[in-house]
Amino acid sequence: MKQKPYLMMALGLIVGLGVGILGTYYMVNRNNVEELITSQQARDIVINKVPGSTIQEFLYDNEDGVAIYESLLQKDNSIYEVDVDAKTGDIIKFEEIDVYDNDNPNTSNNNQNNTQNNPSSYIGEEKAKSIMLNKVPGATIINFNFDNDTTPEYEGELRKGNMEYDISVDAKTGDIIDFTKEPVDTIND
Repeated sequence: MKQKPYLMMALGLIVGLGVGILGTYYMVNRNNVEELITSQQARDIVINKVPGSTIQEFLYDNEDGVAIYESLLQKDNSIYEVDVDAKTGDIIKFEEIDVYDNDNPNTSNNNQNNTQNNPSSYIGEEKAKSIMLNKVPGATIINFNFDNDTTPEYEGELRKGNMEYDISVDAKTGDIIDFTKEPVDTIND
């Protein structure tokens, strides 16, 4: 019977030590967790970079572990692509990607007919997502972005059950220009 107080003290010491170790671990490692800037803060940063512009496209992307906010802005007859580091708020990409003249569609910074690349003529993110979800009913969009490398398009990665779908939608016409599906590798998930 006299062992119970010692047993209780030992148990209390072990619990207290455990709580102390966990508390110390939390205090040390909480400083290693970087908080992301908010979507609104990122929007303010891109608008400040191109004052007087309007945001045509805006999305958060965390591809390959790099968290960024991607945006497409329009000011007068110019289009700008501005990417913001979601951790630091630094602008990591700033590019004038298109210049067009509504009165003369043959004028641009590369002398092509750029009315096709006018963001106001794009179908928009919501319509593109709807097209993707209509192609794969019941799927969930796990990654979505706008790509203007060659042809303006919306790219989506969707999952449904054990299948993953990659879909590209033409930003101007809404046509599906690429569609692939493959089983999800559940071993690495």
